Amino acid sequence: EEFHVGLGTATVPGAIAGMHRIHETYGSIPLKELFQPAIEHCKKGVPLDDFQAYDINLLQKILKASKTGEEIFFKEGRIKQSGEIIQMEKAADFLDYIAQEGEDAFYKGEIARSICEDCITKGAHLMRADFEEYKVRIHKPIDLEWKNYTIAVPGAPSIGSFGFALYWGLRKQLNWEDAEALKFTAENIRQKDLVIKKLKEIYPHMEASIKSSEISSKGTSHFSIVDQYSNAISLTTSIGEGCGYFIPGTQMHMNNMLGETYLLPGGAHSWTENVRLNSMMTPTIVLKDKELFFVTGSGGASRIPVAIKQVLSNLIKRNMSLTEATEAPRIHFQDNTLHLENGRSCIMPEGEYETMSWSTKSLYFGGVNSVIRHSDDNYEAWADSRRLGSAGVYS
Repeated sequence: EEFHVGLGTATVPGAIAGMHRIHETYGSIPLKELFQPAIEHCKKGVPLDDFQAYDINLLQKILKASKTGEEIFFKEGRIKQSGEIIQMEKAADFLDYIAQEGEDAFYKGEIARSICEDCITKGAHLMRADFEEYKVRIHKPIDLEWKNYTIAVPGAPSIGSFGFALYWGLRKQLNWEDAEALKFTAENIRQKDLVIKKLKEIYPHMEASIKSSEISSKGTSHFSIVDQYSNAISLTTSIGEGCGYFIPGTQMHMNNMLGETYLLPGGAHSWTENVRLNSMMTPTIVLKDKELFFVTGSGGASRIPVAIKQVLSNLIKRNMSLTEATEAPRIHFQDNTLHLENGRSCIMPEGEYETMSWSTKSLYFGGVNSVIRHSDDNYEAWADSRRLGSAGVYS
């Protein structure tokens, strides 16, 4: 997929404001305490695993574009390898500062000022007002009903959710073949009017919620967490590939969201001021008989909604275990090519297109991380081996 970097591709980071809003609304433990494990890891350093080493190798030109990136991720002129330590002491100080001083310290203080001064000198566009006026927006989810399941996905600006709803609906509601539904979704996801029309056809009882959430004009991580009270959060975060600019004194890498051409309907430079960008991120929570059943999500850019849909289908339609549902081979359609993973077969859709067979499982097909609640109230977690995720149940 095409992308661009540089400070001019950065947008105002929303994670800090979002995190504080979640904590204010639902939190019971002080942020300082919640941040402490991450602060300690930053101070002491952590060894790169195989996936992380592979990932930073792909991005090494971006990371080497700044002295800070080079200091963190390179050793003796080469990119660090699996098993070598990443240590970020200034990031630890940054987290400690934000935990104690709150979100205004970022958006209205010296950090925002420093970024905006660099934007002026480097010809980028972010201004103090962009930071000071940033607001968290709360949206109602789109609830998709299927048998005794309710599948909750975000509304706009997530075009990933619309892609999931379309793919799921064509397959489950209209009984299209899997690859045919996937091909139609991939080819038309940017055609706003067509997508909305088709969704209203598939889900006529949901016309109001679909209309109110209409589509607005790679370093993605997903967390699925459930606590002992069945409080659940499905959280997907991303800085894209990163823009190559690290906030001075913090070791924090800014995003390159304006460089992700897939998120811009008109291509590069087509973004609109003061309008939320589209996103392929599709954090998902599933209820069964109105009770919490499944919490899931994925990284993987345009493959995100496709991967989630296939795992969910495996789980509730094919009655696979969570591990089997996650690790089963997947398909994806993009740029007029049908990708078949690790021996996956399917009924081929009509039309002219290329096919590509992958001999092994690949991170290309996303990394779905999930928690499932079984009927006996026991929980199971599984992290996709494609991206070497981590999962556990703690009591």
